[in-house]
Amino acid sequence: MSLRADRRLARVAGIERQLQRTLEAAGFVTCRDILGVSVIELIEALDVDLDQACHLADVVAAEVAAKPRTAHQLLSRMSETSYLRTGIRPLDAHLGGGLPHRCVVEAVGPAGIGKTQFCLAVAARALVDGASDERRVVHIDTAHNLDLSTKRLTEMLELLLNEQRRDSPVAHSCTVAELASRLLVWRPDGWDEYCHCLKELEIALLAAPARVTLIIVDSVAAPVRAHFYTKDQRSTRQEQLVAHTALLKYLADTHDLCVLVTNQAGADTPHAAFVACNS
Repeated sequence: MSLRADRRLARVAGIERQLQRTLEAAGFVTCRDILGVSVIELIEALDVDLDQACHLADVVAAEVAAKPRTAHQLLSRMSETSYLRTGIRPLDAHLGGGLPHRCVVEAVGPAGIGKTQFCLAVAARALVDGASDERRVVHIDTAHNLDLSTKRLTEMLELLLNEQRRDSPVAHSCTVAELASRLLVWRPDGWDEYCHCLKELEIALLAAPARVTLIIVDSVAAPVRAHFYTKDQRSTRQEQLVAHTALLKYLADTHDLCVLVTNQAGADTPHAAFVACNS
């Protein structure tokens, strides 16, 4: 609910344009701003009557409230789960088909184990598999790990395209350059830019929800740790990490896509691990 409460009033259907301007002038920008005041305060701040204030509160509340689902809908959705292939056959088989859509999948391992290379491999596979639909991949590179990896990505794309042409002569014709142009890379420098990226990503998905099939955040905890680094900020750091992970899960669930994030574990963790967040 907290994520929906941050939705801007300008994107809420059912609020007239004139009232939108009045709300903005009065300092009401998000749904949270409306829900945080009483109907009487709305009447005074907006100079509207009781019916108008109650209608506005009802419209915003309906926008924020979670939509109810039946048990049948939930069961049907579980049975219709789609997967994003990683291209690593043993891993795809172990995961039941690949990385599940509507989930946040976390790849955890020590530095240097190959988490970024794995993300690139999954991105390349997603771009090739989604070539006919012009599907896109968003890569948020918080640790600036892609400096030395762009060449590797083009090599992966070329390899996969050649493999596709060999196995299916009638496969969709696409070039490496075209596929590479469908990989959107954000490289935030610091905490503020990282938060801005997440907001921009949410807006971009609302504008073209069917175009993105995969979001990568490498790494999800790096900007949080760098900004909230003192011991007395530990609880704040954890709260921010949970909030941003919840936002990514919301985007994955709302837009039926996969989110792949990396996280660094201690040196005593010799192997990479994968955790899927479904809640």
